[in-house]
Amino acid sequence: MLTKDEYIAKDSISYQWDFYERAVNNYSVIIRMLQCINNKKEIIEYAPEIFVEEMGFDFCMVLINDVNGDKYKYFSIDNTDDIPEPGMLNGICAGIMSPALFNDINGYKAVYVYPINNNMDIIGHMVLGKRYSGSINKQLLIELKMLCDVFSMLLTTSQDLALNPANDSRNKIFEKMLDDLPDPLFLLDKNGFVVYANKRADDEFKGEKNHLVGESFAGIFHNIDDKIASDDMMFNGKVEYQIGHAYKVFELRCWPLEKGHFSNGFLKCAHLRDTTEENIDNQQQIQKGKAESISLFTSGIAHDFNNHLTGILGYASLMKTHLEKDERLSKYAAAIENSAKNAAKLTQHLLNFSRRQRNSAGIVDINAIMNDLIFLLETSYKDIEIDKHLSEQVSLIKGNETEIQNALLNIFINAKDAMNGIGHLCVTTGRKDTEKKGFITIEIEDSGAGISEELKQRIFEPYFSTKRNDSNKGIGLYLVKKTISDHGGFIEIDSKPGKGTTFIIYLPVNAVKKTNNLSQKIDSTRRIKPKLHALVVDDEDTIRKFVNGVLTDAGLKVIEAKDGNEAIEIFKTSHNNIDLVILDMIMPGIKGDKVLKEMRKICNDTKIIVASGFMSERQRESLKEEHVDAFLNKPFTDKNLIRTICNLPDLSS
Repeated sequence: MLTKDEYIAKDSISYQWDFYERAVNNYSVIIRMLQCINNKKEIIEYAPEIFVEEMGFDFCMVLINDVNGDKYKYFSIDNTDDIPEPGMLNGICAGIMSPALFNDINGYKAVYVYPINNNMDIIGHMVLGKRYSGSINKQLLIELKMLCDVFSMLLTTSQDLALNPANDSRNKIFEKMLDDLPDPLFLLDKNGFVVYANKRADDEFKGEKNHLVGESFAGIFHNIDDKIASDDMMFNGKVEYQIGHAYKVFELRCWPLEKGHFSNGFLKCAHLRDTTEENIDNQQQIQKGKAESISLFTSGIAHDFNNHLTGILGYASLMKTHLEKDERLSKYAAAIENSAKNAAKLTQHLLNFSRRQRNSAGIVDINAIMNDLIFLLETSYKDIEIDKHLSEQVSLIKGNETEIQNALLNIFINAKDAMNGIGHLCVTTGRKDTEKKGFITIEIEDSGAGISEELKQRIFEPYFSTKRNDSNKGIGLYLVKKTISDHGGFIEIDSKPGKGTTFIIYLPVNAVKKTNNLSQKIDSTRRIKPKLHALVVDDEDTIRKFVNGVLTDAGLKVIEAKDGNEAIEIFKTSHNNIDLVILDMIMPGIKGDKVLKEMRKICNDTKIIVASGFMSERQRESLKEEHVDAFLNKPFTDKNLIRTICNLPDLSS
């Protein structure tokens, strides 16, 4: 195997060109800048001309700050003097710490400003201008920054070489350029073995190895094919790198250098870019999209499920009432009623959970989220015993309800996994006030195996996981910490091996007043006035018959409509004789909200109760603007129905 020095020789300019030809589209820019160094020319003198001619800009100016004052050099496509004055450009560049694009400066539609760095200090700026901005796109900006990075490295390197002439070699310049690259870069021989690794690669991948040179490239990453590193072909893809329990994701580009430059065959260049954060963002978006889809699907299913439960719960309640004298049958009816109520409760918790998936920043009720999550956990994992202590001192806070719910869900899942689905969980909410700030506290304590001190320091790192078959590759707790931090809070962990783990979450208190529930208080002393007329609108025959029966027994005259069109036609001709409308929200054809609007156009005095198996707070607020008199959540019993009607003015006594 060849040594690094054999590959990177003094006459290796052809290799340099080959590398940059594939690294950037505009490799000729770099070639010409390298030639400046080779010919001992001052790169600042020639850079403006190079960038104008090779990159299609109309002018370029380099401004350098030195001890003797500003030093600048410019070049324009037609050598005119109408470019902005150096003083003006200095004013534009002042305070610019990262590349920036400006519009309409001194007749130039696009002006690109790049700060030139030497270590941590900004020593000047490169300014490029175009008379027309149409050709400035995202890809050009990416390439332009890369080329400017190379210019900055060459400039500072040439300055260093000027101070140390003994080190003046193209080999040293090139090595420094590679070492200054922000990404890991490898040179591989024809068998896929590493013959050169830049400093960034050493820092990232050397680990416990003494050196990377001589190692199999495929062996470093384990999950890539040997042929990717050894074949004379290009490759683009993603690779994962694992250090202990931690993962990172890299975008890998491999390409061969031309044969013939080296006696032992072709070289292959491997460039890696850390995409861990990007990958996490992508997974977040995928999860968000899935959550929204599940939310929409769940709400539709829940509406239909609650429709069925209305029939079961309603008729079971009636059976229990009419079978009071038959103790055995009355117990059966009560059992059916209780089962339906438990199913309705589960549905409501699921709806609460899914509804939050479509919420954004707003008011967050921590105790409500905890109740829903605990109920779902108890329902799903019968072998986990849960103690809950939710303090009434925990007030509403401002935040993103979806993100907080998902963060807490991740901790619950982590606790469940730590106990292998069997154990004891203690959940506590409270409040802790300091001299400067008040916090809501959420403690989730499991009886799992616990965490060592070493792992405690790392469990919030991205792609860190102790689970062998973790499909999320350890991003769950990372997202938890990020979410809590984004909300101004923090997390503490108390854990010892064999003693279980306690997560303590702190969220800052915000003064938010609790609002009254949209549902009205029920006055049980009221009775429905006799001889009232009601229109019952529902596409489910079972529900219509159940409501008809309850209202008829209460002394009302009932008309039924199986859909929105039929309801509107009946209301047009008979609204003067209709005192009450019980309106289903989700029906085939015309939905309940459209029916409501049409009815209000005809008559604004008729009392209207909207019934639905699922309805968000936003929907309720919107319907209230159409003068809805009350809401009735499905499933409901005969008592719920009668009490809701009795609470309406003019319908009860």
